[in-house]
Amino acid sequence: MTLDSETIIALIGFATTISGYLFGRRKANNEADRAAYEAYSYALESLRKEFEARTETMRNEYQELKQKYETLEAENTTLRNKIQKLEER
Repeated sequence: MTLDSETIIALIGFATTISGYLFGRRKANNEADRAAYEAYSYALESLRKEFEARTETMRNEYQELKQKYETLEAENTTLRNKIQKLEER
């Protein structure tokens, strides 16, 4: 069986089409993977920033509560001392 030039050209065109399709699909997959990675990175960065902001807020709230506790503890001690003095009279 011999192949004429038109058949060879058609086969080359078909092979070129298939390889172009496969290359395009691979390139599209790479671009899709890159876009997914960028979206993932952006989401992680957003979560990190939110976590840091919440952590800072909680630190500030903790410091405020600690100061309030110390103030209440001092007031409690003062009141106990006053009660003790009153009981001694």
